[in-house]
Parts: sequence; C-alpha cells; structure tokens
Amino acid sequence: MTFQTPLTTPAPAGLSTSLYLEDFFPGQRFFSEPFVLTDDDLVRFADVSEDRHPVHTPGSGTAAELMGHGPFGTARYFGSVFASGILAETLIAGLDTHWYYRHPLRVGAQLHYETLVTGWRRTSDPSRGIVHRSIRMLDSDGLVVQEGTAAVLVKAANALTTEDPSWALPLGLPWAAAVVAELEDSSAFHDAMQLFDGTIGLASEAADVQLRVYKGQVIDIAKRTPRGPTFTLRGEARSWCELLTGERNDFIVRANRGEFDVSGDAYTYLQLTKALHLIIDAGRAVTFKGVQ
Repeated sequence: MTFQTPLTTPAPAGLSTSLYLEDFFPGQRFFSEPFVLTDDDLVRFADVSEDRHPVHTPGSGTAAELMGHGPFGTARYFGSVFASGILAETLIAGLDTHWYYRHPLRVGAQLHYETLVTGWRRTSDPSRGIVHRSIRMLDSDGLVVQEGTAAVLVKAANALTTEDPSWALPLGLPWAAAVVAELEDSSAFHDAMQLFDGTIGLASEAADVQLRVYKGQVIDIAKRTPRGPTFTLRGEARSWCELLTGERNDFIVRANRGEFDVSGDAYTYLQLTKALHLIIDAGRAVTFKGVQ
C-alpha cells in the first residue's frame, strides 16, 4: 500500500514501517497496488471456501461469465494490508467488518483498494486504541465494486496518556468540546441559535454526540441527554470525514445527494441550517489540526 500522506518516505533499513495509533488521522488515505483478478484466484479461493458454484469455477462451461466470490474482496484486502507492513508489528486484533457487494467481481478486471481513516480513539487501556477505516475496492474506471468498514485494535506509541487529541475522532466527546470552544465567541452562531431551546444530535456508525442548546449557548455536551435530541443529523463516518477534511464545507451538496439524513423534528432542522453550517465550519477547524 502507498500513502497519500507525509508518510510516503521509506523507513531507513532495519526500522519498522508499521504505524502506531497516534500516526493515524482523519482523512488519511492509503492505496494498494493494482491487481488483476484471474482464473487462478477463483480456483485458489474455492480450495479454501469450498464454494465451487459454476459462476466461480473456470472450465465448468455452465456460466455465461466467470465472477469472483464476494468474500474474496475482503480476504484480499486484509492480505494487502498485512503485505504493506503498515500494521505488521502494531496490529492487535480486527474488531468488525461491514461489507457491501456493489458490482460483480469480473475476471480480468484491474482492481485496487482505497482505505480512508475516519478516526481513532484510545481504549480504557492507554497502550492501545481503535482505528476506524472506510474501505473501497475500485476498478480501473473508478467504479466502486465493493466497499465497507473495518475497525482494528492497534498498539499506541504513548501508553502514559489517557487523553486523545480533540481531532482524533469526529463526533466524539473531545471533538465536540473543541467545536463548542471554537463557537464560543461566534456572534453568528449565537444569533442563529438564539430562539432554539433543545438538543442537536450528530451521529455516524463510529461515534455520536448531543449538544444541548439554550438561548444561543451550548450548555451541555454528552452522549445522551435526558430528553433526547430534538433532531439528529446522521451520516456515514466516510461522509463526515470527507466533509470535515475536504477543501470546502459542502454540507448542503452532500445532504442533497443523500449522504446525510435527519430523524426527529425535520422542521427545526431546516430552521437551523445556518447554525449547522457554522458547527461544521468549527468541526473542520478542529479536525484540520490533526491533518496538519
């Protein structure tokens, strides 16, 4: 795998290229080397899985077109990560995998993986932490053939701290506290929220937070509030990460594309669009501290 980060410089001979928890940041991307799916790949995977359906079996003569096994995509991904060395010495365990098959794996297709780090957090044991990743398998035309998420438990370089940087996990409590601090002196935010008495929820599959607001001020930041959120703005961790680390705040464009949805009081959500835009601007300022 190659890096689209300052970490492209090869490690000196004899030194590890493995990354520790603190080496990751939201918006970090890794790319695998391209490979071509072959008949031999299907045969070898069938030897392990024992799935020899005709559509996966070269020479069966009964399938109009040979296609790879769906789980081949995940297996090959984890192999490519290990081969890259970026987690060879720091990986402790895989925690989960959520995977989607968007298009067939066609024999002869040139494929590669793109990994986007969407955030990380230290566990109760400060010597380790969880890295959240969004993964895509793409063909040579940029078509997303498969995609999913996979969290991993990795070693931390610094086991003496229990505090994470605020930028590490978008929508986490430290991130939200830093966002509120960014907004503290914003007259535009106070004006936009002056008449709102309620709670805004922000959520992804990786983290969620609620902001209790009264008379233009955020008076509480919590995972849960007594009355729950007035509304919750929810998106995939990939969408949040790209929104917070992209070149501009394109929230409205992404919302119109369906990357975000709202549950609860949708009318109040529409009334607070300007305030949400300001919250996202503040979130971008916080998150960019990790990217830089």
